[in-house]
Amino acid sequence: MQTQRSRVVAEAKSTLLRTLLVAAFLRSVASTSLPVQTSPHVAGAWQNNLTTLHERFQHIYQTGALSDLTIGFSKDNTTVSVHRLVLSVSSPVLEPMLTGPSPVGKDLILQDSPETFTKLLDHMYVGKMDLQSVEEALRVYATSYKYQVHSADKECSQYLGNQLTANNTLIIFEAAVDYDDKELQDLCVKMMNKDPDAAIAPASVIHLRKETLMGFLKSELLVSSETLMFDAALAWGRAQLSHRGEEPSSSALRKEVEELLGEVRFLAMTCEEFIDSVLPSGVLHPVEAINLLRVIRGADMSLIPEATPFSPSQYARGRNVKDLVKFDTLKCSGDSQYKWKNSPGRRGPYINKPYKFKAYTGSQPTP
Repeated sequence: MQTQRSRVVAEAKSTLLRTLLVAAFLRSVASTSLPVQTSPHVAGAWQNNLTTLHERFQHIYQTGALSDLTIGFSKDNTTVSVHRLVLSVSSPVLEPMLTGPSPVGKDLILQDSPETFTKLLDHMYVGKMDLQSVEEALRVYATSYKYQVHSADKECSQYLGNQLTANNTLIIFEAAVDYDDKELQDLCVKMMNKDPDAAIAPASVIHLRKETLMGFLKSELLVSSETLMFDAALAWGRAQLSHRGEEPSSSALRKEVEELLGEVRFLAMTCEEFIDSVLPSGVLHPVEAINLLRVIRGADMSLIPEATPFSPSQYARGRNVKDLVKFDTLKCSGDSQYKWKNSPGRRGPYINKPYKFKAYTGSQPTP
């Protein structure tokens, strides 16, 4: 018992001694004057000359300072030095590629146009782009939509809305549907209503997809003459043949626009319009042209073969583009608020169906 008490007392003394030694050491350190280490002033440092975060990001973008990634393009030898952090915080598509479990190395090769992607980089780094044309804005919009840079989408949309004219409305509307840009779609609709003849002019339609043009041919766009719809279909067909390097012969053109012609209301034309605009094109077979002209002049519809693939409507287009609702024949249509309204009226309840002539009586054609 006495031995155990002695051991406890010895351990307590030892612990007290160690504590006193540590306290003495700390007092000696506290009493010692140590020189303060300071960094020398860096004269002319770029960080000190740029007062805002915007200016600093612009500097590292333009000079490539502190970059940790090089982007190359498959279409040419252009390269640009960028920063993973900037691209990752801008694009949820690029983030996993650059900072995910298996990030790319020092180089990233993209399939995009270098000019277009560089415009997108401008937005990522400094928050704005210097867009120069509608065509450029459409290309950048497609790229920003691909990489889900929604702030750049908005900038492109605002630019396109400010550049809207009757002549470019259709191609912008097509893009607005693709990207589910409802605000831009509404602006396009308003422009179409102001000048429908210019909206459907040949120069306006040649770059459209077929399904987009088909939608407008099915619509009640209030054009001044049905010949404008016919001319639009032919202009689109000739552009497709030219793009493929084919001769625009009458037979080739007819084959190219066969489906589109089914939506042209030949019977709503006057005899003069049909003779002056349709006959010279040569896309109709002589028998078709004669029969159509006879019906235009008042002959019975039963004279026209049932298999003739043209619209039976004898009514001019009477509704305007406000009759657009969800347009399911356009690309990305499931997310769009527009398609051509399929409701009874001057055009009848069959506007989304293929047309074949049939005999009818009364004010509406028989389906």
